Amino acid sequence: MKKGAQNIFSIHQKILLTFIFCSSIIYSTAAQSTLNIKLFIEGYYSGNGLMNNSGYGGCLYVNGFSSDPNDVDTVKVSLMDTTTLVLIESQTGILKTNGIVTCTFSQNVIGNAYYIKLNHRNALETWSSTPILMNSITTFDFTTALSKAYGNNMIEVPVGAFAFFSGDVNQDLSIDSIDIALIEISVYNTDIGYVVTDITGDGIVESSDWGLEENNIYFQRRCLKPTTNNSIDLYLSKNDLSVFPNPANDNFHIAYYAMSVETENLIIYDYTGKIILKKIIRPIQIGINLFNIDLFGLEYGTYYIQLINSIGESRVRSLIKIQ
Repeated sequence: MKKGAQNIFSIHQKILLTFIFCSSIIYSTAAQSTLNIKLFIEGYYSGNGLMNNSGYGGCLYVNGFSSDPNDVDTVKVSLMDTTTLVLIESQTGILKTNGIVTCTFSQNVIGNAYYIKLNHRNALETWSSTPILMNSITTFDFTTALSKAYGNNMIEVPVGAFAFFSGDVNQDLSIDSIDIALIEISVYNTDIGYVVTDITGDGIVESSDWGLEENNIYFQRRCLKPTTNNSIDLYLSKNDLSVFPNPANDNFHIAYYAMSVETENLIIYDYTGKIILKKIIRPIQIGINLFNIDLFGLEYGTYYIQLINSIGESRVRSLIKIQ
């Protein structure tokens, strides 16, 4: 929504943002550690190193939450233990149109290295690729290379900069059909203002939000983070299902989290809803299970895979068969 357009806000949102703004001007004489991070958010990025709605100002400004046109949105910055990956300390800061967010941590973190975890209300959670040593003043720039994020989990934006993926509307660590359904509802309702489904940050939920979301669903964007054994974690939650590679020719791998070793029903539909394949599978363990599926002989196009467990819980993912 461009400056001057109608704004609709909830009282609790204004209270929350007012608290964040006010807390940023509280001073202390104790030694502290200042962390300056630079990051871009895919949907907010306008080009030329700015997230300013093509000159109209940051998301908070165009939505009436700030009088500073350089204010984009709030970002939570967390310092995570490198061995246990537990939270050590977190702060919330105001992201600026040039990508800078500054947070102040306690003196206790000085001299120690931590993974940096970042959370934004509709972007995909992103971690630093390596632990960062905290000094009295520390700077880290995510925008200069894919390798700055764990698992190279960012996207290149014009020109030569890198940004966090947009579209994790419900903050479940993946960008999927649930997120796009929420955006479709907002588009239908013509939602405006500071709403989580506005992933471009212009104050209007419209086709540009839907199009960006669709692209990230196509590539099944999800959170990648360190694990205690130093391998990339697909971050399969207890209700998750992953299909990869996707798109693919004939052979797909399916990963899912099983709550028990009881049988589950696997159903594959075409785009019209017709059942193409139905089979019973049995997980080999409680936790993450992997198996392969061969779609040789089927026409190219989009299909949907559904997994139903013994208590009727259902998980659905799309898969794309290519030539």
